[in-house]
Amino acid sequence: MKRLKLKSLKVISTATKKAKIINFGDKLTIITSNSENRTGKSLITKAIYYALGADLSQYVGDWQSLSIVTILDFEYNNSEYTMFRLKNNTILHSYATNTFQTFKSLKELKNFYNEFFDMKLKLSLTINNDDDDLHIPYAQALFMPFYIDQDQGWSNMWNSFKSLGIYKDGKKEILEFYTGVKTNDYYKLKNEKTNKEKTIKEIKTEQTNCKLVIDTNLKHFNNIVSVNANIKEFKENIDALMQELNKVQKNKNRIKTELLSVYNKRNEILDELQNVKSVLKDLEKDKTYMLENFSSDIIICPTCGVKHENNSQVRYVVELDIENCQNNIETLLTKLNTQDALVKKLKRELDTSNAAEKKISNILNKRKNKVKLNDILLSEGINSVIKSLQKKIRIIEKQLFKNEQDLEQINSELKYYDEIQKEQNKIFIELIKPFLATLGIGDIAPKKIGEKIKEGGSDQARCIMAYVLAYYIMASKNKDAVLFPLVIDTPAQQEPNVKDMQTLYNLILNKLPDDAQLVITTSDLYGMNFQGTIHTFTNKRAVLNDDDYKIIEPYYLKYLQMLTAVNE
Repeated sequence: MKRLKLKSLKVISTATKKAKIINFGDKLTIITSNSENRTGKSLITKAIYYALGADLSQYVGDWQSLSIVTILDFEYNNSEYTMFRLKNNTILHSYATNTFQTFKSLKELKNFYNEFFDMKLKLSLTINNDDDDLHIPYAQALFMPFYIDQDQGWSNMWNSFKSLGIYKDGKKEILEFYTGVKTNDYYKLKNEKTNKEKTIKEIKTEQTNCKLVIDTNLKHFNNIVSVNANIKEFKENIDALMQELNKVQKNKNRIKTELLSVYNKRNEILDELQNVKSVLKDLEKDKTYMLENFSSDIIICPTCGVKHENNSQVRYVVELDIENCQNNIETLLTKLNTQDALVKKLKRELDTSNAAEKKISNILNKRKNKVKLNDILLSEGINSVIKSLQKKIRIIEKQLFKNEQDLEQINSELKYYDEIQKEQNKIFIELIKPFLATLGIGDIAPKKIGEKIKEGGSDQARCIMAYVLAYYIMASKNKDAVLFPLVIDTPAQQEPNVKDMQTLYNLILNKLPDDAQLVITTSDLYGMNFQGTIHTFTNKRAVLNDDDYKIIEPYYLKYLQMLTAVNE
């Protein structure tokens, strides 16, 4: 699992020459305040993902006048990094290689993130008429499921970041990526499909142009030209198609043989699984019988009538046999899943081969009919330009056939993700239902990943939190995703009672994955004994201060000098 962990954040006001240093706990960081302070917490949480290059929907009121600059220390894939951000300019310092990379725009940064995080998510722009023209999204798309801000996040879901509306179904696509519905492989296939469709379009254009030239010349030479091909050329075409057909049929037979072998192996596993389950059932009966007759030194087997000693050693052997059976069942289920995956893969390959066989057969039938016509219309003379173009068209047709066959294979593989979507939707529904029940929300019936929440009123925040938690847990199990810190800014909305907030916090803390990093801001601890790093703001006027600025200033000036040198 790829994971980014926050180490420390330095928020700097270059206008006031004040700053704040926040060190993050490995798992939990609470940012709170006493009764004298009601400002500053949101400034810190907004600065976290801002520091990583995201653009926020709403900044705190004095953000611009403070001229905020950030320095973020983080760990990613066991390597240490520092990210410096001044407006839309960023510098990434990699300590492993002691190198500095400068990005003059957020566009440059987003393209870098595509490789750095190895997340191949791509989204369609709403302003683009070509729905299949996918684009690498800006940083906020990558961070969307991991930040809920106080200003926009609790009124409408996933509104904490700016510009996500430029993407067609962007929020849904992002959630489908993080929950494993659409993987890196899916987006690689989508990219291949787009490129293949463009290639086919170009080939067809070239084919049309060649045919247009031929038709024009045939009309011009109508009195001296009677046909545009000869028997030899037809025979060559048919022979080539027959070879291709034999190749497809050979591959089809191979797939059928492999499929039969897989089915046989699957049946063997099922038989073995049934036997182990039967043995396990008998052992559990023996265990129950022994426990029911615990006081007897000798027990008689209810199945076979044989006498056995009833002592701890015998019971231990039975427990050991039960555990072995359970382990065998788990191993066999894993093997069964592997065989099922092979069956799906081979069936997709078989469908592709059947389609190719049908296509070639149709072409052969048409070509053979043309040969009969050619016997009658055969003519010696043909314009050399036309013959050259005809040869080119045959080459184009082969290219077109090959690319269309590749496209069919890609589309067949993409259909597999429809099945994944159904499976992940079921997992999501089963995951979120108990969360909603725990939080006392009974009138919401989740149906699928990426759906809009229709809840409102006092239950809105708790409902959103249930969805955020479910998506986060699914993301933590996705090998293609990066698990970013979950940052929640003031989940207490509309004056909730203490009991509701305790229930909410306990749910989050108990259900989050062990490797998750959580940052929460709250004005009240609601009697909770949080085990983590706690920052309490006490200055009622501002969270930034002179002392932290003196510590940070050398670092700030160092990065500023680098940025100035690059921009000169």
